[in-house]
Amino acid sequence: MSTYSVLDLSYAVSAVALAVDDAYSRYNGTTQPDDPNAGLLRHLANIVADEHRIAHIIGDDQVSDPIKELLKIVFGKSKIFGTIDTSLDGEIGFISYRGAESVLDWVACVAFFGAVPFVGVKPEAQVHAGFLLVYQIVRDSLLSNLNLLAGCKRVIVTGHSLGAAVATLCLLDLEINKQLPGTAALEGVTFASPGVFYGEDSAELFDGLKNLRVYNPKDAITHLPPVGAWHVQGGQAIPPNPHPKGIFGQHSLDATYEPGLEKVLAQYEAAGPDPFPLDPVETTVQLPDIERVVGAVPVPVGA
Repeated sequence: MSTYSVLDLSYAVSAVALAVDDAYSRYNGTTQPDDPNAGLLRHLANIVADEHRIAHIIGDDQVSDPIKELLKIVFGKSKIFGTIDTSLDGEIGFISYRGAESVLDWVACVAFFGAVPFVGVKPEAQVHAGFLLVYQIVRDSLLSNLNLLAGCKRVIVTGHSLGAAVATLCLLDLEINKQLPGTAALEGVTFASPGVFYGEDSAELFDGLKNLRVYNPKDAITHLPPVGAWHVQGGQAIPPNPHPKGIFGQHSLDATYEPGLEKVLAQYEAAGPDPFPLDPVETTVQLPDIERVVGAVPVPVGA
C-alpha cells in the first residue's frame, strides 16, 4: 500500500495537472510558445510521434485496420502527444501526455487489442498492445529530449486518459532502464487511466516507485478494458461530477478531475493541523490500494 503526503495531493492539483493541460494546449495550438499556463511552467520540448514509422505502419497491408485507425485517431490532427516542462526554478521536471481528441473513437479501437509482452522493459509483464504501440511511436522523441531534465531534483511522469496509460508505461520504462540523466527522483501521477496490465497483479512492478493514480469511480474509461486488465496500485478516488456534461463528462480533466481532487485535498487539509509540512514524510495520509477493474475476471493471455 502506497503512502502519500497531503503535499503530494496539493502538488497534483496545482502543478501536475497544469503540465497535462500544457500538453493538451500545445496539441490544440492554443498555448504561446514561451508562456505555458500563464508562466507557471517552463516549456522545454514537445514529445512528438515518429511520422515515418506511422506512415510505414499505415501503408503496410499486413497491419490490421484497428492499429491503423488508432494511429489516425491519436496522431491525425497533430503529431504532438506530450510535453517536457519544468517548474520555474528548474528543480521539478514534468513528462506529460495528452489523451485523444475523440474519446469514443479511441475506446472503440482499443477494444480490438490484446496483451503483449513489455519487450525491452519487463518482458514477463503483459501490457495492452494499443497503449504500448502509442508509447513506442513517441518514445524516441522522449528519449532524445531527456537531457533537458538533467538538472532536476524530481521528475514526474503524468498524463490523462490515453495519455495516463502511456505515462504508466513510460514511468516503468524510465525506472527499469535507468533512462533519466542525473539523480532526479522519479515518480508518477496519472488522471483517469484505463487498465494497462494483464495476467497478474501489477503491484510488484512498481515496488519502491511512487505512482499515484487519480480516478473517478463513475468514469467509464477507468473501467476499461472490461475483462482481464489490471490497474497499478495506489489509487486515489475523487468524488464524481454531480453535473457532468455529455457522455464523457465524468472523464474531463478540467471539469471533473481537477475540482474533484481539490475536494479530496480539502478533506485531508481539515484532518491535520499542518497539511503542508516542509518534509512531506511528517504528515501523511494512507491511500487505499486501487480495486481491480469492476466486473473484471483475470483471464490467461491469449485465452
